[in-house]
Amino acid sequence: MIKVAYANSHGRTTPSRFYHAPPRVSSPASCLTPPATERAVRVSLRRTETAQDTTKSITLTPDEDDKEIYENRQLYGILDTNIVGIRYYESSAAVGEYVLVRREPVNSYDHNAIRIDNVRRQRMGHLARDVAAQLVPLMDSGELIVDGVLAGTRSEFRWPLSLKLFGIARHPEKWALRIEMLRKKLPVQELDRAEAARQKKQRALRRQQVSH
Repeated sequence: MIKVAYANSHGRTTPSRFYHAPPRVSSPASCLTPPATERAVRVSLRRTETAQDTTKSITLTPDEDDKEIYENRQLYGILDTNIVGIRYYESSAAVGEYVLVRREPVNSYDHNAIRIDNVRRQRMGHLARDVAAQLVPLMDSGELIVDGVLAGTRSEFRWPLSLKLFGIARHPEKWALRIEMLRKKLPVQELDRAEAARQKKQRALRRQQVSH
């Protein structure tokens, strides 16, 4: 899996994850920590100044333990989408492989651009403008960590991608984030499923306490 730290325009570093991906969990207990097999590489985005503008560079280092990036986070939902613009780049990756999801604010065509690279740092393409526009505010604020994994084989123009959206696990912040994500039509099904399971467990415990 890949871990990313994104330096925003204010100089603050916030986690913005990806995808080998970057997706990762299927149950409430596993939402905070991806499986060991997915912890292959850590990606650090560091800010570098050039004479013209600010760019981003990537450093790949062994990922010994990426639990901290998911501390106080849980899986909110999985967004099925596509990588677009793939015909302009030569890259390869297998179905199920995690990829890097990178903010590209200096993109001359779209300041909301989200770029997708494979683990060899080859550019694969970008998220569609409408998808990126919904994710960027929450990524830049640090409210969402986004992981991605290839969900299918590439066609001439598109490459299927699943994005795992990890949000704040604390009350009441997570409910405010849930409302905002619903407003943006972003998926929150995993959050709702985990909450339903939690409430069911609490009801069972209360029944046991009453019976005793």
